[in-house]
Amino acid sequence: MIKFISKRLEEISDFPGVVDEEEIDEEEIEEIKRWTESRFENASRVTKESILPDILSYGDSISIKGVDDSEIILCIDEIFINPSGGEEEWIDISLLNGQEKIASGSIKLTVGYLNYDEDGGIADGIEDSIDYYYNEIIEEMDSFILEQIKQVEIETEIIRIIEKALE
Repeated sequence: MIKFISKRLEEISDFPGVVDEEEIDEEEIEEIKRWTESRFENASRVTKESILPDILSYGDSISIKGVDDSEIILCIDEIFINPSGGEEEWIDISLLNGQEKIASGSIKLTVGYLNYDEDGGIADGIEDSIDYYYNEIIEEMDSFILEQIKQVEIETEIIRIIEKALE
């Protein structure tokens, strides 16, 4: 049973290996303790650091941390418009993994206007609009989230295996 448990742990994670499953020595026990403590400290740190803002604003960069110490950054460019009727402003959105851009999108702002004819009637015009183009960013964020879920499932499996070994 111990041999199966040790083999399974090595297959699914960076859990420290055990040389002789029948006689685990003090050094191996200490290594397992250090590994367990580091996973606990990491989980505590991520829980404290991973608070996302309630509001996203133009010019923001938001760091999204994973349980495996990975990080992606959502960046929304600043707005620098001096609006005139009928003009469009494009604002870039990017998702970074370190310094590498892994996805991009944009926001299109259209400034509305209304023209009148000589009789005071409406001649032409358009209304203000905001259009979002972010599918690529959503796909990458979904992939990041799925990877984090997979990591949590692996660590949950490790907990189950350790609990079973201690019974």
